[in-house]
Amino acid sequence: MSSIKKLGTSSLAVLLVAETALACAGEGELEPEREGVPDASAEVADAGDAGDGADAADAADADPCSASGLCIVPVPIDTRVNVTSVSGSGAKDVWAVGTARTILHYDGAVWEKADTIPYDAAPFTMRAVWVGGPNDVWVADGPTIHHSTGWKGPSATVWESSVLAGTYTAPTAISGNDGRVIIGRQISNQFDDYEAAIVTCSGWDAGGLLEPTYLENRHFRTNGTDGLWSIAMTGPNEAWGTSFPTTNGPGARVVRAHLASPGDGGEPDAGPSWQVEEYDSRTERNLYGVWGDEQAVWLVGEGGVIRRMTPANLPSGVFENVPSPVIADLRGIFGFGADDVWAVGDDATVLHWDGKVWSRLASPFDSAADKPRLFSVWGSAPNDVWIGGNGVILHFEGKAP
Repeated sequence: MSSIKKLGTSSLAVLLVAETALACAGEGELEPEREGVPDASAEVADAGDAGDGADAADAADADPCSASGLCIVPVPIDTRVNVTSVSGSGAKDVWAVGTARTILHYDGAVWEKADTIPYDAAPFTMRAVWVGGPNDVWVADGPTIHHSTGWKGPSATVWESSVLAGTYTAPTAISGNDGRVIIGRQISNQFDDYEAAIVTCSGWDAGGLLEPTYLENRHFRTNGTDGLWSIAMTGPNEAWGTSFPTTNGPGARVVRAHLASPGDGGEPDAGPSWQVEEYDSRTERNLYGVWGDEQAVWLVGEGGVIRRMTPANLPSGVFENVPSPVIADLRGIFGFGADDVWAVGDDATVLHWDGKVWSRLASPFDSAADKPRLFSVWGSAPNDVWIGGNGVILHFEGKAP
């Protein structure tokens, strides 16, 4: 069962005009073409599709497990389906989404594929999944956010759906912390009608976002494609996001959204308000992934770029350049603390931070002719890490070096 609820004044019909310029599942790239800038003529540029399977995992040449403890797991999907996002609430409740509107669930023993959510629109890549708990599952799908109260099986899992306010917008990333959820959106500003790239709410209620707030700001006021590529909450009142490439430059921008008291920049006579600030990433390369906690915020991106922001450097507004052992594009990052962070990317790249240095881990595809791109990484614990990519899901059940 699925219900559509509109928020704001824009109609679903208007939003669907932008659908064809969004991702038709399995037929685009994960990012806009790097021949300069994305096509500004598109209503909303393709940002989430992960390829047509041409560089899917070559399982015939792969080993079941690598020396590092990364193993290929059986997943009920065509190898042309690309797993773009992974999240969960624990070792027995893991979700993954991807191209062809694919939704997968792991119950601790087996991965199952959910029936397609009924929705009268083109088939889109599921760009993001975020799980706040066993009964709190969020999925970004084209212009829509889907929500479920938990896995009930491939056919019995119930979804509610909501189209967020705004014309030519699409949710691309979801994160949450302590009851607050933040959504990053791709936007295509038209005729100086600027949309909010960040939406925050306090949960899901009666088929839609509970107390949604649209954070409009000066950092996303470019005509054409703009908005956020990835977003991560580092606390209940703070989130960091990386930007899309725009008509004016690459996606090297990074912003911090935080709930500030009046003395920290809010209205003098009002309560706390959201402030959005841009920070210096010290790169012009696209930044595809962000993760952080109270100790550090990490960015990864094109050409193996890795950046870090610590509380001590926050007043400077400048990220630290951390040496990377690879030049492959890095697309996803997730961690458990100051000495246990994972990053994944092209050429089956899997990296681990031990608190001092980033090291590349052996993968099952090291001897394969075609190495898959890896898009997303998430774990319930340091010895339970999941990675999604081109037609493959990897699992780690060991101890990282």
